[in-house]
Amino acid sequence: MPTGPIFMSKDLKGTNPKGTSKDSEKLRVGLQVPVPKDNGPAGAAVPSPMQGGHLHYTGEVGPIVYTQSPVLENVPIMLTHPGIWDALGLALTPFTDSVAAKDPLTLVESDIQPFQEAWVSMVDADTGEPVLDSHSGKPITFVGANPVDVPNCSNCHSNETGNGDKYTLYKQEKAFWKALGASDWIANLKATSVSILEMHDDNNGTDFLKNYKPGGRDTMNRIGRDPILCQKCHADNVIGVLQSKSFKDPKTGKEKVIMPLTQAIHGVHLKATPMPDSQGRTGACQGCHPVHRQDGSMEGYPITQDGKNAYAASDNRDAAGGCFVGRDVHSNPGKDTDGVETPEHLNAIGEWLQENVSQIGNGGNGKGLWCTNCHTQLSRELYQRDALTNAFKQEGKTLRNKSLTEIAKGIGVSMKELEEMMDPKVILDGKGHDTPGKSRILEIWEQDRLVPDIAVIALKGDDPMINKDED
Repeated sequence: MPTGPIFMSKDLKGTNPKGTSKDSEKLRVGLQVPVPKDNGPAGAAVPSPMQGGHLHYTGEVGPIVYTQSPVLENVPIMLTHPGIWDALGLALTPFTDSVAAKDPLTLVESDIQPFQEAWVSMVDADTGEPVLDSHSGKPITFVGANPVDVPNCSNCHSNETGNGDKYTLYKQEKAFWKALGASDWIANLKATSVSILEMHDDNNGTDFLKNYKPGGRDTMNRIGRDPILCQKCHADNVIGVLQSKSFKDPKTGKEKVIMPLTQAIHGVHLKATPMPDSQGRTGACQGCHPVHRQDGSMEGYPITQDGKNAYAASDNRDAAGGCFVGRDVHSNPGKDTDGVETPEHLNAIGEWLQENVSQIGNGGNGKGLWCTNCHTQLSRELYQRDALTNAFKQEGKTLRNKSLTEIAKGIGVSMKELEEMMDPKVILDGKGHDTPGKSRILEIWEQDRLVPDIAVIALKGDDPMINKDED
């Protein structure tokens, strides 16, 4: 949990007995409220899940922290749901204890174990003794999975695919770590960091590598400066940075707001490296989001070592498992025969996707959905028009329970355009990039269809109409 923009007044329940937002009264997670080693933020406020072995009950309100930011001061952020038991934010890695005990420089990609088993048993609160099942006489125990993995950035950023002929510092960084005995995979990860920073400096005028010395011998601080936190400039809701910084555009002289982190990362990669399969669906999802397997096998891996879509001539959904493919009701071809037989509860959009894309559950022997069937501009526009009083029952105002014709009319598109939005495809230009203004995939980041702000700040003259706090 990064420090700075996140704080609490007394605890993780949103308690503020003094009713104040004075900075001196704020307890910042990671500073005034220390986070024990191997624990998440909840471990700082209650008995540690790792030390005491007990989960944390979130209560009626859930764990709540607040933001510290100009204008957007004291925005409450619920870290997880109320009414559940959790071990919030545990610091997990995709390596078993035995693997993690090895020299880190010798780790290889097949060492990754992306799904960690989590066992939880019920115990008596007073004695700590296991609670026994009345039928079996055995302790009541549950098992789940913690998905945790490593991104695939190095498949492009440690070679010519991402760097081309222009950016070369990655080569020297890779050579440095190889000379110290690092595996190819670790050396590529190290080179990737330098590649990304070199590109950012060149494209955005930053100086992250100002003190970087490729020929230096330092292994602890290769870039000669404090670690770089992207959210110091880019807004990121995940850690409570709700407002990006601004800068003066050197071309126009006008102040411009830096785009949020997720928009910056997704926008550039989806456009520059769309990697379509034979169906026209982007493979860039698997190009960045990891798809390692529990058995360590790299067979059928969807992205080649030089950053290409291994399924460019076939179907992304043929990849051998990973973080999405084949794992759940949306993309598991065996969902009706694997012993679970999860039923569908589909609205008009779901029925269209089942018939035209998924074909699981309708006798079509289909392959399921793809990432971009849900993570779309359509999803954002439906959300924009929601005014629900009960989201689970879809009570209130919504387009989600309407017919396709009504949905299309409600968001102002034709039926043909709605179908394109439900199953968006890459539209390549002459450079092999996806095409802004034509691609429904890129539409989610285009200004003419960006969802308007959910809230606005009232103005009085040129200044926000706000009540200033004690500071």
